[in-house]
Amino acid sequence: MKKFTQNIKMFWKTAKHIESLCKGLIILKIIHSIFNSLSPFINIFMAAHIVDMLLSEAPWQQTLMMAGLTVVLDFLVVMIKAFLNYLIAIRRPVFNNNYNYSKNRKVAEMDYDMVDTVETQKTLNKIDRYEHMNAGGLRKFESDFSKLIGHVFTIMLSVALTLDLFISHY
Repeated sequence: MKKFTQNIKMFWKTAKHIESLCKGLIILKIIHSIFNSLSPFINIFMAAHIVDMLLSEAPWQQTLMMAGLTVVLDFLVVMIKAFLNYLIAIRRPVFNNNYNYSKNRKVAEMDYDMVDTVETQKTLNKIDRYEHMNAGGLRKFESDFSKLIGHVFTIMLSVALTLDLFISHY
């Protein structure tokens, strides 16, 4: 349990660091993940409602309206996801530039008479090693953040929607 708590703390610390490098990127990725995980459940929920209407022999106008509502909801979710992808694509180069700047700031502030010293080369190698640690470091975390959050939201939505099946209504 202690290791899990440490991992969660490191997760939030890394997310805050990414947010400090590029304001709004983490929030955009979280919102995008919510819509990504919400998308399939809209179809499942609406299809189940349409089937219930067909089985209960509801008027065909209501059933057709429900099918139209499903299409409109799907369209809205797809458009919102496309807009969020666009905003993330705009913010991502800002993150990469700020990350490169923060990483290379020490190199830029160095005395250039001492560039070829052993200590300078060790510092450059250490910076490079940290960048590639754990299959990509901060860039890998940034690119996979929305997948991780999306899976968490998918699990939460699945449990919330199916919990009603396991609770007795007697």
